[in-house]
Amino acid sequence: MDEGLCEFVTLLYMDKHQNQPLATAIKQLYKSYVTYVDVLTNYYGRVDVSFKSLDKYKNDTEYVYVNYVRGCLLFYTVYDNVGEARFFNSLASYFDQCKLTLATPQQMIDCFCKASRKDVSGIFSAFINGKDVISEGNR
Repeated sequence: MDEGLCEFVTLLYMDKHQNQPLATAIKQLYKSYVTYVDVLTNYYGRVDVSFKSLDKYKNDTEYVYVNYVRGCLLFYTVYDNVGEARFFNSLASYFDQCKLTLATPQQMIDCFCKASRKDVSGIFSAFINGKDVISEGNR
């Protein structure tokens, strides 16, 4: 809920102010993530990319790829589905509803669905459970 979102918002900022196109950054993250998953799948036979509690990750690399890289791709996927204005309206709604609380994933999902007026719960659910189908950014 935080690492991936922070990474994605940073990419949006860099797209707007640093001349680093969002599409380029997403493609790089996508390729890195796919390579990571492919290598581990070939080695272990199966890779768990579901979001989980901190103590359940095998190592720092797994934590970074699942939460930072894959989390960023989650928020890009939502952004790409709802559009920029609705994405930021959803973030504002999430902030207003959950500020000064310990927010839950379901609260975030509900805010994004309601504020964007699109059912993005399936996107969130797929990523949370490690069943996402990530497509390379084409913006």
